[in-house]
Amino acid sequence: MRPPVSSVILVSLLLSACHPLSLPWEKKETKSNATLLPAENALGVLIGLNESQVSQRLGLPVRTGDASPATVWEYQRDRCRLTLYFYLDLQTEKKQTLVYDLKSEEDTESARRQCVRTFLSYHGN
Repeated sequence: MRPPVSSVILVSLLLSACHPLSLPWEKKETKSNATLLPAENALGVLIGLNESQVSQRLGLPVRTGDASPATVWEYQRDRCRLTLYFYLDLQTEKKQTLVYDLKSEEDTESARRQCVRTFLSYHGN
């Protein structure tokens, strides 16, 4: 039996207001998409993708985990780390990305832009 639509909307609103949960391997606090810098906003193309679509676009993650109710995938390329948080879409019954977090060894806008280019230009190499 499916939950009423009003429950789905309420859960979606509550989840959208949450910051991603910390994972054991993370050292720093994560940011919500609302506070991301311009370079990081380009990764918004990943929002709404399901796990299969993300795998096609970015390849396999180096680490996966659970941060209930989210499934978490982590990618590492060069000196950049991208963490994606998947939540269940109750209408399609598929998990899709709702939140991401980008980290660079250098905390500069230039380094973050390079990280974005690194992830968005990935072709399975």
